[in-house]
Amino acid sequence: MGDRTIFENLMAAKAVREAGYHDTRLTNAHTQYVRREDRELFGKYNVIANTTGAWFVNDENNEIALGDRAKELFLMKTLIKNGSKITLSSDYSASELGHEPLKNIEMIVTRQVYGEKDFPVLEPVEERLTIEEAIEAYTINAAYQVRMDDKIGSIEEGKYADLVVLGENIFETDTYSIHRIPVVMTITNGKVVYNTNNIGSVVVKCC
Repeated sequence: MGDRTIFENLMAAKAVREAGYHDTRLTNAHTQYVRREDRELFGKYNVIANTTGAWFVNDENNEIALGDRAKELFLMKTLIKNGSKITLSSDYSASELGHEPLKNIEMIVTRQVYGEKDFPVLEPVEERLTIEEAIEAYTINAAYQVRMDDKIGSIEEGKYADLVVLGENIFETDTYSIHRIPVVMTITNGKVVYNTNNIGSVVVKCC
């Protein structure tokens, strides 16, 4: 998660690519602080940057532990611009929020504690992800990471019919209310296994 560890991981990725293994999918987990000179290497060596949105908050302990580096944490937007794929996942039980995607998405796009408009923003503010980028990181990018993007990660004919239906349009909801959006239906393998809203009969062809 720190600069030296990430540098060593990137050098390992460089060795893998230079050895001719270009289809191997490599991931750096807990991507927190990346040295400036290493940020373009994620894209150059096709390394996926994985993290958890629950940590995207302003914490005074960061400055105590990291000094000036605390102002350059979780620069996911920069890594995307440099050609890297971003994935988001759970850090449960290290973080009690780690298993709740909607709370994590909100914190990633605000860089604040979910629901707290007045909470100090984790600088730099321009590193906030868009809702679309956050959703992609949880879905199609995560599927790519585990080499299952041909089966899961997006709603397409031929893929597994595993999805949730939200009670509100996440793109139109107030950003600080994303964590409150209810899941009203869950479909697993083409079958409705959870339905709180009595939406009615849903048929999804699987595979």
